[in-house]
Amino acid sequence: MVPKRKRSSTSLPKSWTVVPKRKRSSTSLPMSPTVVPKRNRSSTTSTFPRDVLLSFRGDDTRFNFTDHLYSALNRFGIDTFRDDDQLVRGETIQPSLLNAIEESKVSVVVFSETYANSKWCLDELVKIMKCRREKGQIVLPVFYHVDPSDVRRQTGSFGKAFAGYRNVAEEMLQRWRAALAEAGHLAGWHVEHGYESEIINRIVKNVYNMLKPRGLDVPENLVGMDALFEEMLSLLCMESNDVRMIGIHGPGGIGKTTLAKVIYNQIAHQFEDAIFLESVSERAKFGGLFELQKQILGDTLKENQWFGGGSRIIITTRDKNLLRTHRAVDVTYEVQKLKYEESNQLLCSLAFGKNFPEKGYSNLYGRVMNYCKGLPLALKVLGSLLFARSIAEWESELSKLEAISEREIQEVLKISFDGLDRTEKSLFLDAACFFQGEDRDFVLRILDSCNISEVDMRSLQDRSLIRILDNKITMHDLLQQMGRQIIQDESPRDPGLRSRLWNPEDVHDVLGQNLGTEAIEGISFDMSASKEMWFTSEAFKEMKRLRLLRVYWDGLLSYGSNKVRLANNFEFPSYELRYLRWDGWSLDSLPSSFNGEKLVELSLMHSSLKHLWKENQVKYLENLKVMDLSHSPYLVECPDLSGSPFLMTLNLDGCTSLREVHSSIARLKNLKMLNLGNCRMLHHFSKITRLEKLELLNLSGCSRLVKFPDIESNMECLLKLDLEATAIVELPSSVGYLRGLELLNMKNCKNLEILPGMICALESLKTLILSGCSKPGRFPEIKEVMEHLENLLLDGTSIRELPCSIFNLKGLVLLNLRKCKHLMSLPSSICALKSLETLIVFGCSRLNILPEDLGMLKCLRRLQADGTAITKPPVSLVYLTNLEELTFSGCRGSTSNFWFTKSLFFKLWHRENADSVGLQLPSLSGFLFIKDLDLSDCNLMEGMMDNKLCHLDCLEVLNLSGNCNAPVLEQVYSICNCRGV
Repeated sequence: MVPKRKRSSTSLPKSWTVVPKRKRSSTSLPMSPTVVPKRNRSSTTSTFPRDVLLSFRGDDTRFNFTDHLYSALNRFGIDTFRDDDQLVRGETIQPSLLNAIEESKVSVVVFSETYANSKWCLDELVKIMKCRREKGQIVLPVFYHVDPSDVRRQTGSFGKAFAGYRNVAEEMLQRWRAALAEAGHLAGWHVEHGYESEIINRIVKNVYNMLKPRGLDVPENLVGMDALFEEMLSLLCMESNDVRMIGIHGPGGIGKTTLAKVIYNQIAHQFEDAIFLESVSERAKFGGLFELQKQILGDTLKENQWFGGGSRIIITTRDKNLLRTHRAVDVTYEVQKLKYEESNQLLCSLAFGKNFPEKGYSNLYGRVMNYCKGLPLALKVLGSLLFARSIAEWESELSKLEAISEREIQEVLKISFDGLDRTEKSLFLDAACFFQGEDRDFVLRILDSCNISEVDMRSLQDRSLIRILDNKITMHDLLQQMGRQIIQDESPRDPGLRSRLWNPEDVHDVLGQNLGTEAIEGISFDMSASKEMWFTSEAFKEMKRLRLLRVYWDGLLSYGSNKVRLANNFEFPSYELRYLRWDGWSLDSLPSSFNGEKLVELSLMHSSLKHLWKENQVKYLENLKVMDLSHSPYLVECPDLSGSPFLMTLNLDGCTSLREVHSSIARLKNLKMLNLGNCRMLHHFSKITRLEKLELLNLSGCSRLVKFPDIESNMECLLKLDLEATAIVELPSSVGYLRGLELLNMKNCKNLEILPGMICALESLKTLILSGCSKPGRFPEIKEVMEHLENLLLDGTSIRELPCSIFNLKGLVLLNLRKCKHLMSLPSSICALKSLETLIVFGCSRLNILPEDLGMLKCLRRLQADGTAITKPPVSLVYLTNLEELTFSGCRGSTSNFWFTKSLFFKLWHRENADSVGLQLPSLSGFLFIKDLDLSDCNLMEGMMDNKLCHLDCLEVLNLSGNCNAPVLEQVYSICNCRGV
């Protein structure tokens, strides 16, 4: 595991991962390097995010409860900010504290008797609750000898404190009250009776669990891991700031990777960054290691000097000698087998579901323990195998174990494989050879026609032979090796007699020398790991049982030139084929003899196809679910798919020569996804008649498609319709059938003339994109409430005005009117959009006024008004208390990038209006946290600044340059924190 130091003059990458070089002769390549960069805790000005901020009233709790809580958090390695000892003396507290609040993941607020007597504490709380709402910061209240209801309602001591704030502005009082009410309703801890140390322990554990990143997946029933972790922790020397590399070694199945994951889960939160690379040995084959090194490091690891102070690197391997020869490894650790008591606990839990064996099983149980020799993987596999079995069945399985003279681990594991039925064995071997890491649903779809079902997959899970993680099929590398060894043992010397081929060298030998036989059921060939070669029909002729054929480029590498050459008369057996993927197919069609009756998925990406079938044949592929011919630039026609009634996915993206869509496609009632994106020659799409289950239709980039097809039936399932950059002139009124549509994208439809009113009847619509549609001058009336529409993008259109009925967009979050150069005003009804968070009128050069009631948009966070003709922002602007980003430049045609999130800048950039009308400012008193105010070149006149700045207590820099007539006001110098004018 490794942390990263601050970047020095020798420009270092942002994060680091270590992958030791592979010994070419060794089969025990490192399995899992883990890298975690550690933050420098000694610095009080660290720019890294804090873990926890402690907010408290110092007079009440500084030397008792808060101090004990602070110490306990730090003992757990939780980086905690306590304002009274981490600020430079003499520095005004607010700016530094505001930054600390922004950077913290969790704020713990200790409400005590005199908490509300401090304006400082109340301002802190306002900022903390703002970060909770807007950034998702976790806020945990501690009610220290105060009643939570007093905090919520400002009664008791909190009420007395507020009674003393007679000279504080009402607006400020309301902010304080709202923050206290919000915090008072949060779940927390009430410290009133009992031992404070117990409550502190609960708080610390709760915070620790919240801060822990999503842990790596580790198996259940971990036994003996606590002791291993403690031993490793002592070797890691976490208190030291040097760089340490630790190597973990031991036999396969001993738990090396599991130990590394446990360590990662326990300490990763203490580091700036954390990386875990798994199955490195598998990925390193055939050039993969170089790709990993290039991907993570950008260069090969050389010395520890590459890592910053506090870095920890953990490497796991079966080869101890590999660690000895790597000079950077500081210490090695050998994982020992489980002790008898630990083995007993693990086996009993798996075989009997409790902590002791069933009556009558003691002798049998002892024999299993003897065979497993404390190896966790063997105990787990055999324990799962023997669960709920009778004594006779135990005897049968043990007799198989006794036949294993050397008791090799793979032979012990094979006992579980031997207990599978035929279909379960087939699924396990397919997973080991072809589907490690593949999507579970994809595998089941392909193998369903081979009579392999979800029940079979669950059976493998129950026996601990595979795991499903994030819907991906995974298995221990020893189990994968066992499965592949079973296949190699089918014919140790002649790969042509094996049922499955995946090794590029074996595939090259079999196909290059025409050694294929009827035994072969599956081939997976990675072209990126092979030299150029010719495939002949003779090589495939005898493969009459071929179910799976995959010729592909490794996903780690970008697609390269085709290395497989085919004769024009090339043919291969296809009757039993369920899955065919052939990247870069080099012929202009599939063979005439291609059957594919049992085919489930056909993928010919980046192919040289002109026609899928020769002579306009119709193939009856009744089991076909997926067809992917994407990025086949020579494909001129779409095949007749009337013989594939169960097709669910058709991908023709990037088929740049395709001219029209076959009429049969419009009748595929089971089709869910149709992707015709970037088919630049496509000019015709027949009417849609039976696409009842279609969920996604992509026609983006079809620059010659003038007419959208008529819809003749209900299409309630369609969720996404992408028409970006098409030549469509208008949408038919039948779009009203798309009742379930959530996204309609018509960006850069330059020929679109009219926006049909039916768009506003799409009751499920969430996002409507009309950006760059330069012809429509008006947006249709919104006659019904569209409560689901959240994003409306009209930027770059010729819209002159918005309808007054825009208030019907009750759920609108984003309204983008960027560079709508004909827009002159916004309807006052826009102020009724209570959910609006972002309003963009940047570059609307004719827009000279904003609605007076704009301050009613209480949720507004971003207002971009650069390049407008606005001279007087509305007075109600000050009520936009949730505003994060505000750009208000009058520079026509220029941009003003202003972010107000961290640095709290507020910039009204210089104006160059021909009429020389100066910007007339409203009161700025509502912007309490402004740090930098730039009013340069705004043509401010004398008197415009009076009383505008007196409440800006956090202001540090004020820029009034370029305002010739604006005097330097005395009030500027009364701002206590202002250090530059």
